Amino acid sequence: MRGEIDPGVGRVKEALRRLGQPEVDLRGRCLHVAGTNGKGSVCAMLFAVCRHAGFRVGMFTSPHLLEPLDAIQMAEEGEETPVQPETWKLLEEEVKKLCGHATPEISLTIFELQVVTSLLLFARHQVDVAIIEVGMGGLEDATNVLLEPAACCITSIALDHEKFLGPTHEDIAKHKAGIFQRGRPAYVAKDGMSESVQRVIAEVAERVGALLFWVAPAEVVGEPPHGRGRGHQTLQVPGFDPVQVPLLGNYQRSNAALALAMLVELRATKLPLRSCAKILDDHQLDNSIILEGMAKTRWPGRLDWIHLDGRPVLLDGAHNPHAAAELARYVDQTVRPKAVLWVVALSFGKDAKGILQELLREEDSLLAVTFPAVEAMPWVKPQAPEELVEVARSLPAGGGAQTAATWREALQVFELK
Repeated sequence: MRGEIDPGVGRVKEALRRLGQPEVDLRGRCLHVAGTNGKGSVCAMLFAVCRHAGFRVGMFTSPHLLEPLDAIQMAEEGEETPVQPETWKLLEEEVKKLCGHATPEISLTIFELQVVTSLLLFARHQVDVAIIEVGMGGLEDATNVLLEPAACCITSIALDHEKFLGPTHEDIAKHKAGIFQRGRPAYVAKDGMSESVQRVIAEVAERVGALLFWVAPAEVVGEPPHGRGRGHQTLQVPGFDPVQVPLLGNYQRSNAALALAMLVELRATKLPLRSCAKILDDHQLDNSIILEGMAKTRWPGRLDWIHLDGRPVLLDGAHNPHAAAELARYVDQTVRPKAVLWVVALSFGKDAKGILQELLREEDSLLAVTFPAVEAMPWVKPQAPEELVEVARSLPAGGGAQTAATWREALQVFELK
């Protein structure tokens, strides 16, 4: 397997063909989620609801949080059923054998292997619903092999992966909309979309014959959550009672509205369930089930308050300026006016200047750290902490930047402050 990024769907389609076309077995049962930021949160909401409804559901997301199998989640009868490493390894070996021993050989990338193996797993387990997160872009993403998805969505458009997707928001929008299919519903978050980006998305939808729906963000009910610690926000979406979402951040208003729209679409499909002799409809997925499931959403590492040795620490995976701006907005609302100590590691190639200028304020401190090799993602390399410090010090609020050997050393500095 190749440890690199190599966009295109040809290799994945051929691998699936040799495996007996498991994507055919998933026809009409997939929820396909694209976007620059917010994809994981939407997937987590969809999974939580499908799990609560008792469906046999599988979810593929990327990148993983701690170890590769984090990217695969499954549930049945309301309980999560983790994929065993031995099961996953056997399926991977089956894929590798068919791709490597036949002529011609298919040189899958590591990500393509994950996608193919996930689809094979979901098909073999006869899932009722499969939730699939796009890896990068959409048009040439390895996940763009699904057949007649129940619904797809775009969560946001921002600059990221410009080397592959193009230098403008409009270029990126065209790639994201590449998952649209003829006659299939496509839900797009309207919040933050410029007129030119909306026009590009609408043009793609018209060209392929997709059914395009613009989704407004949910409204906040009562006061938004403040302070340090786990919490929830209460949101209002037309057609539903107020929903409690245990994910923080203003951007979850848009993500929650998208998830609800896709779930309404899913129950309208009236798919025959495979886990039981019933139809997926209003009885199996009524509003109360949806709201109860949304309230059980879990998505660690995103505006996630934890305590390390008694210290409050906010974890977040903001990896582009758009995500950093949302993180900064939350910190402004919940932590300031107290100065913030930022412990930051970035992947090589990320817009360090754009990210840091969104985060840093006067009196803040920055400790730049590195990270070890990422399992199953050899293309991810860290930016040198010294380079991050140099970038930070070029900014008006970055004079206090310095390096730390590890994040643990950085927390010791935090303790001294």
